[in-house]
Formats: sequence, C-alpha cells, structure tokens
Amino acid sequence: MRRELFGYGLLLAVSLGGAYYASLPQADQSKGEEIVFSPSQNVISQLSFKSKNASLTATRREGDGRYLLTWVKGEKPAEVYLGNKKFNELLKSFTPFIASRVLTDLPKDQKNDFGLKESEDLLTLTDKSGAVYSLVLGKKGYGGDSRFAEEKDGQKRVMIVDGRGFDSLGRSNVAHFDRDVTSFDPQDATSAELVKAGKTLTVLQKARGSEGALVWTLEDEKPNASLQTWMERVQKLRIINYSEPKEVKPASLLTIRYKKGQTELDVVEVLKDGVRFWAKSTYLGGTAEIDGSKLESLEKDLTMFWPKN
Repeated sequence: MRRELFGYGLLLAVSLGGAYYASLPQADQSKGEEIVFSPSQNVISQLSFKSKNASLTATRREGDGRYLLTWVKGEKPAEVYLGNKKFNELLKSFTPFIASRVLTDLPKDQKNDFGLKESEDLLTLTDKSGAVYSLVLGKKGYGGDSRFAEEKDGQKRVMIVDGRGFDSLGRSNVAHFDRDVTSFDPQDATSAELVKAGKTLTVLQKARGSEGALVWTLEDEKPNASLQTWMERVQKLRIINYSEPKEVKPASLLTIRYKKGQTELDVVEVLKDGVRFWAKSTYLGGTAEIDGSKLESLEKDLTMFWPKN
C-alpha cells in the first residue's frame, strides 16, 4: 500500500512539474548564441535603465573610465554615486552584448506570453561612437537566469538573454553604490607616508606576522600592534554620500600616500567639516562623505605610535 501511494505521489509531482513548465513562455529556439550589439572599441559610454518605479543613468568619465550613476525613484531626490566592481562586471558582460537565442517565426500573439507587450523595463546602451541599442525586457525564462527581450528599434528581434544582471539594475542604489575610498589590495602596499600638520611619518608593510600576512611596522620593522590596528581601521573607511561639502571648506586632518615600491597606489586625504568627515582620493577623483563614527578616536589613536618630537 505504501509503495503504491509513493508511486502515485511521484507521478503527481512529475505531472505538476510538467504542467508548470508548459505554462511558462515557450518559443522556437532554432537559432543559438548570437552577438546582437558590439560597442565601438568595446566601450559603453552610457547606460540607461527605466522601469515602472525607477530610472538609472550611468555615464562614463573620460579621465579614469569610471561610471557616475544617477538613480531616481518616485518623488525622492536623485542619488548620485560611483559604480562599484559589480557594476563594472555587468557592463563588461555587455561588451559585446550576446543573446543566448534569437527567436524566429513567432506567432503574432506570442509576445504577450513573454511579457513584452506591457513591459515598462527598457535598457539602452550607447557606445563611444554614439550608436544606441535599446531592449525592452520581458518575463524571466524557465529557471530564472534568463529573460525575454525585444529590440526597441531596427529589426525588433525577440531573444533570450542572460537576465542575472538585470535584477541589480532595479536596485542599483544599493547593489552598485561603491563605498570604497581606494581600489587596491591593502596587501599590495609596501609603504605609506602619513602626513599630519606638516609632519610626515613613513610606515612599512614588509614584515610578516605570525599568520604569514604582511603587517604594518615603523621603519625599525618591529611588530607594532597599535599601528597595525590603526592602519586596518583606516583602510575600512566607507563612503556614505557622494555629495561635495558646500557651506564650509573642510579642514585637512590627515593625508596618507600609499606606495608599492616606488609606484604610487593612491593618495587619501581625510577632512573634517564640523561634525562631518570627508575623504578625497585618486580613485574617487573627487571628495565624498565618509562614515565618521570612528574617526574621532582614529585621530586620537594616532598619538599611540606618532613620534613625540
């Protein structure tokens, strides 16, 4: 009896799974993977994404190639920020833009099944030459990793594309907000010059600690727990706002010049404007507000290893 019940249960599960799959949008998939847009010089100069509730515009800076993103949702003020590594990886996946399949010989009403007719999700890519490529994004495909799309202009081909990155565009102000002040691996730095009130202290990262990782020391290269902790805290400074200080010119608290051998990795300047703290760095290409909750003690703790004379 139990064996029969198990058999009936298994058949029911298979039937329900088959019914679910059959209910999903299906199409002729005779054409395989195909490049549908090749940006000039493999560079996207602007990305635009519009949905029912929000819009995103990302523009490439010429100087350093970083992307400045503007996010608008409803009546809220626009949020402006630099794109992080996750955003850069998404753009890289668009150069070139590849369709998993271009669908052909579709019945006239098939687009309704793909969620394309009523969709308000529009992705637009612009390359360095000014060429524009726009896609209307429809439903997710079977399994959730793919998505149906249709070209807005031109041939208006319907296709299946890799949809994993599109979800992040819908919450870009969280997913793509770069909170890092620098971009290099902290273990790559071999030295740093700390400049405060016109005085300079050079610290080194050449010796290895008990666990084998490089540690910060003074020039005597002896272990210094206070310095190591301080440097780790500085490297964890995080951006909370990309707006510039406007009312009062912030005072410089400290400048850190990171090097790898003789090569400069980045220069970070920490500033204070009343109760707010700011950071300026080569990577940022400007000034941004940072979380200052621990900076008061950071400034005070500097005296633990700073030369007395």
